[in-house]
Amino acid sequence: MVALGRRPFRRWHRRATPADHDAVDGALDRVGLVGFGRRPLGTLSGGELQRAFLARAIAQEAEILLLDEALSGVDQPRTEAMLMLLDGLARDGTTVLIATHDLALTRRRFGRCLAVNGRLVADGVPSRCLEGAPLEATFGTGLIPREAA
Repeated sequence: MVALGRRPFRRWHRRATPADHDAVDGALDRVGLVGFGRRPLGTLSGGELQRAFLARAIAQEAEILLLDEALSGVDQPRTEAMLMLLDGLARDGTTVLIATHDLALTRRRFGRCLAVNGRLVADGVPSRCLEGAPLEATFGTGLIPREAA
C-alpha cells in the first residue's frame, strides 16, 4: 500500500525501482513502521494503519498533504511523534492541511485554524476560530454556554 505512493514516478507497467524501494523504506521508517512492509493491512491496528497511510503520502513526495482525521486511532505518544514529523515536513516546504474534530488538539498544537461548515466560517488562530460565534457557526448550537455567546 505504501508503494502505491510511488506510482507517479514510473510508468504503469514498470516494476518498482531501487529508488522506489528506498523511498518506501524511508517513509516507513519516518512513521515508525520499520519491518511492517510486508504485513497485510488487515493485521494493522487503527493507529498503525493511519501511520501507513501517512507513509504512503510521504513516499509520494507530494508538495501538499491533505490529511483527513489522520490522527484518529493513534495513541498519544505516536500522535506527538506524527505531529513532529508533520512539523518537519512543513519546515521542509510541504504544505500540510489536517482536517480534525479534535478541538483540544487544535487549540493546543496548531497556530492556524480554518473553521469550515459548508463554507469558510473563520480563519486565524484557534483561540479566535474556536470560540463564540465562529464555534457555534461551525458546529451548531449547544456547544457553548448562552452567557458566553
